[in-house]
Amino acid sequence: MKFFRKGICLFLTVIMALSLAGCGKKELSHEKMNVLVDEFDFEEYDDVEDFIIHLSRFTSFENGYISAEEDDAQELYDIAINRMHQYPSYNIDQATLFFVGEGEMVFGYLLTFEKDKKAEKFYDYYTEDDFEDGKTGEKDGYSYAIDIGEESSSKIALDGAYLQGNKVLILRGLVKDTDFIDDLFKELDLISPTEADQEDK
Repeated sequence: MKFFRKGICLFLTVIMALSLAGCGKKELSHEKMNVLVDEFDFEEYDDVEDFIIHLSRFTSFENGYISAEEDDAQELYDIAINRMHQYPSYNIDQATLFFVGEGEMVFGYLLTFEKDKKAEKFYDYYTEDDFEDGKTGEKDGYSYAIDIGEESSSKIALDGAYLQGNKVLILRGLVKDTDFIDDLFKELDLISPTEADQEDK
């Protein structure tokens, strides 16, 4: 009986240790992204075409987002992200896209690729030329590239790319107020694009 109890205690200790180790890892997640943008009172879109129409003129609309899988996710990538074929063609398993309107211009998307290598290639392609003056690195199990710049319109240009496994998160924006961006990335446990001009500690 003692041996049995010790075995159970050891098993529970191992499970707890593994759980605590898992808690420390920051994971890019569609589920978490959906919860966050919903908490920020973003309007949820169910129809891909309707979302794309509103996205094309989002500065005059309320904030919105859509999350889709399989064929709908692929359509979002092909039309909303890669309409001009600036990126290679990839098979997308899941996609979450969001925009901030009402005078601001922020567009972000989280993509799940079919393979880690495809996600890495997209990330490398996206960050190849655009982050020479920004900051790149690795932190808490993900790679990042972030940049910030002042625009003549008194708005701040932000750019961020994040890679973890088969997922890539991209955010681009032109904003007067960076509070939403900082709040979002704090909740996501990711380094914010606004930190690109800060010295590494």
